Amino acid sequence: MGEYRNRRFLGLMVATLTLAVVVYILRRYGLGGWLDQLISEKTSVPWFISLMIVLPNFGFPIVAFLILAGAKFGLGGGLLVAAVTMPLHLLVSYLLVHSMMRPWLVSLLQKMGYGLPQVSKSRFVPFTVLFVAIPGPPYAVKNYGLALAGIPFRYYFAISLPINIVLSVPVIGLGTSAIQMDLRLFSLFAAILVGGYVVVWWLKDNMRKRKTQTD
Repeated sequence: MGEYRNRRFLGLMVATLTLAVVVYILRRYGLGGWLDQLISEKTSVPWFISLMIVLPNFGFPIVAFLILAGAKFGLGGGLLVAAVTMPLHLLVSYLLVHSMMRPWLVSLLQKMGYGLPQVSKSRFVPFTVLFVAIPGPPYAVKNYGLALAGIPFRYYFAISLPINIVLSVPVIGLGTSAIQMDLRLFSLFAAILVGGYVVVWWLKDNMRKRKTQTD
């Protein structure tokens, strides 16, 4: 199961880069008039943000929205959109977990192969940091999984939000550089994304080895 999740995350990262490359190529060679309509100044901002608020809570990959947000609003504007929508994702996920939806969400995550860890109070902070920062489960699964693990809202929200926003920077940057046809900037953000993946995975493997040695 762990190897399957690793492959799935690697596939997601490749899909992220591929989507950014497609945006770049379409913009560079003037292909696909729909792209200009989607990310032009005429596009309804409330409609775009509404979709970005709702769909990620239902499992739609947030990376697609982040790339398009970077392409439409630029790096600063894209980060602002992320800063507006991500708190709502966390709030809605937490409220759904603590509602009548809880049994259904537990069953769904278990069918997807994700168990619910038991986290002691002394481990709330480090567990939340690692769970959000380390690649693996999709964005929606992380939001629901943390809430289902019993992490108090103050830790859940205050730790998850800044980490998610920081992680969104290279993805938004890919969208911005793709629409601006800035190959150097595009390569920089792609390198940051890949490099971050390698570093975090190295840290994860080191932690696993240390845990094995202490057991």
